[in-house]
Amino acid sequence: MSEGIGIIIAVAIIAFLVWLVGKIISIALFVIIVVPIYIVLTIYAGIKFIGMSTFTAMDKLFYLGFDIPVIVVWIFWGLVIGAAIQGCREMKIYGRKGIGVLIAIAPVLLLVFAAGVKSLPGPLLSDVPTNVAAAKRQSIESQKEQGANIKVNTTPILPLVTEGMVLIPAGEFEMGSNNGETDEGPVHTVHVDAFYMDRHEVTNAQYAAFLNVVGEAAAGSYYPGDGSDRYDNDMIQIQYIDGRYASKPGYENHPVSGVTWHGAMAYAAWVRKRLPTEAEWEKAARGGLVGMAYPWGDTIDAGKANYNQNVSETTVGTTTPVGRYPANGYGLYDMAGNVLEWCLDEYDKGFYTKSPDKNPLAGDSFASILTNWANIESPRVIRGGCWNSDTDELRGASRSYGGPRGDHVSLFSGFRCVKGVLSSDKE
Repeated sequence: MSEGIGIIIAVAIIAFLVWLVGKIISIALFVIIVVPIYIVLTIYAGIKFIGMSTFTAMDKLFYLGFDIPVIVVWIFWGLVIGAAIQGCREMKIYGRKGIGVLIAIAPVLLLVFAAGVKSLPGPLLSDVPTNVAAAKRQSIESQKEQGANIKVNTTPILPLVTEGMVLIPAGEFEMGSNNGETDEGPVHTVHVDAFYMDRHEVTNAQYAAFLNVVGEAAAGSYYPGDGSDRYDNDMIQIQYIDGRYASKPGYENHPVSGVTWHGAMAYAAWVRKRLPTEAEWEKAARGGLVGMAYPWGDTIDAGKANYNQNVSETTVGTTTPVGRYPANGYGLYDMAGNVLEWCLDEYDKGFYTKSPDKNPLAGDSFASILTNWANIESPRVIRGGCWNSDTDELRGASRSYGGPRGDHVSLFSGFRCVKGVLSSDKE
């Protein structure tokens, strides 16, 4: 409540200052410079205002190369309101009705539009509708108060969607490497059926929405760290405050990290998708290239991915918003760097020596893994490297693994989901 009052006071003060400045400046300066700036800020602030609660989907159109904190958005609205006041002054004193009306009604129209978007009963701009959390929160919290044992498999499931996904065509590719670690060889030909894959890694905003719906059913899905690891504060970007999960301000569109394999599986089931197999992940990461080390070719630099301190002056030192770096040949972002990505498979160091040549999966059958994942204890495959990885770990063939219930590696782990094309698909 106090934060809301503070925002209102701040907006009011800014609006007053803008009005005061507008009163002082000359008419010519106002018409030539201030009016266009206010109009641009109004449009941009409206898009940001909508994007804050819809995972910034529309904000991609106006990406400036950096994150804009929520408080800055409210400052923009203060400027817009000040412009509206000045617009009314123009109408009253100078009779410039066209300019005055345009400026005065612009923020009102945008606010009405934003409110309308937020009240719609389904996803308009987002991959996961935030209104689901609001609709289910009360019943889940009442069950929690009564000590109910909420099961993950009773979690509301979202409708099947393919928005925000890329079709990876069926076909063969050369999997593995003969020049890397021993578990990467031998290179072998694998056929993978067509499937859809998320264009981006799952974000903090999306995962927080999931946690708010499933409540305590998500126990074990998120590895919060214990404060003993020097990366705890950097990598745990979702907070639990006043009974709600929410991304840290400014990190809404960063990939979620600190997710256990069980947590990734639970989220995937919630959105009626699944994790990719190791073969699907590598085929997608290669982007149609043959024999190349990285998703874009054989060389790497800090302009292509978010990785560690090999180029110290351009090191980010934490995650970056999804989609900041160029996509690969399939239109997938961050297939190297940013966060590690969980796969469906059990880690088997010698699997490539006995791998099936079509839709390989290590550990068990699709049916068994997808129905019994909550009881799985064996280590699972992780791919792609992260912001703290060296160049070798970002190679498309590089393999790693972690425990499904969470350990140190989970601090750097996120994921993306896939969905089969055929209705008779294995999942």
